[in-house]
Amino acid sequence: MRLACVTQHAVLDRRAWAKAWPGLGGASFHLMQALRQLSVHVDFVGPLKETRVLLAPFKSTVYERLLGTRYYKWAEPSVLRHYARQAESALASLGADVVFCPANALPIAYLDCPQPLVLWTDAPFSALIDYYEYLSHLCRSTRAALLGMEAAALQRCARVVYSSEWAAEAAIRDYPVDRAKVKVVPWGANLDSAPAASDVQRMVEGRPPRPCRVLFVGMWWTRKGGDRAIAVARQLNDRGLPTELTVVGCDPIDAEPLPGFVRVLGFQDQSTSRGAETMRRVFAQSHFLILPSRADCTPLVVAEANAFGVPCLVSDVGGMATLVHDGANGWKFSRDARAEEYCERIISTMRDYERYQQLASSAFQEYASRLNWTAAARATRAVIEEAVVGPRAGP
Repeated sequence: MRLACVTQHAVLDRRAWAKAWPGLGGASFHLMQALRQLSVHVDFVGPLKETRVLLAPFKSTVYERLLGTRYYKWAEPSVLRHYARQAESALASLGADVVFCPANALPIAYLDCPQPLVLWTDAPFSALIDYYEYLSHLCRSTRAALLGMEAAALQRCARVVYSSEWAAEAAIRDYPVDRAKVKVVPWGANLDSAPAASDVQRMVEGRPPRPCRVLFVGMWWTRKGGDRAIAVARQLNDRGLPTELTVVGCDPIDAEPLPGFVRVLGFQDQSTSRGAETMRRVFAQSHFLILPSRADCTPLVVAEANAFGVPCLVSDVGGMATLVHDGANGWKFSRDARAEEYCERIISTMRDYERYQQLASSAFQEYASRLNWTAAARATRAVIEEAVVGPRAGP
């Protein structure tokens, strides 16, 4: 089977997406590598060039300063049609059996090709508008362009793969898309090399019961709930459980000086050996990942933490329920849960340290069985094959 991967970014150029597009870019990279290891032949169509839009800077300024709304040039139908024409030209000489588009629907919204189309992403734009900050307060034209683009893309697709049931149900709810062609495949961990089971066992056994080491990873401090993570760590210390909080990915936004129990490591590029080694060390030493997000989809760091036997404490928002199964690889809390609720769970778990170690081992098993790129690639390949040849007959 020959697959043509169409993206506006270069999937294999890790430096290009490491900071600007780390989540989806890294996920696309690791998925395509895993598919190739399963003997799927992949031709890459991208990066695609963005065409100029007349008066775009002027529009952006007017909407933002005068109307208090956001205008995005990249959502303009003329830009998306230019992507489509470039992709069509490249596809004409490839002989692909299927066209596969990871990350988002922008490059295929107006793509006309004889091959079946498969879209693979973490959420429809309809679920992200007024949910994520950068997609809030959109001007009317950008909102209409995004929703119209996505409706056109879903209509063209033979299959649509989302990383969570939440995203899949949002697409089915918001667009006239056939439920039968919408699939769910959880993502894996963006790690070049994950530790073996024996290594994880040694890591878990090597974590001392005190202090409790809690890890927060995220590029967006407020949206990911960094302030809540500090509140939890502070209360754990106040209640007699010595606790350290390590912050990775961003600088805390806080008017007050950071307490002494907080350590900030900043952004770590895992595509580099230095960044990967730093994260490997931090994961190995941590007891819990905490992500009390106000808004999220399916953050890859959950799978990454589980790969090191680190249970996750997360807000039950977006697609978190697909990632975290209570008592197996962590726990979910309501979006507005108080710090006390997180503290009670951590204290009760750490009080019986053998129980903690069992939870950590179970978290690794969740990674090994379903939250890894080999499992994701196998499931995705099955969806792609179904798009090409149709569903397999039953027994």
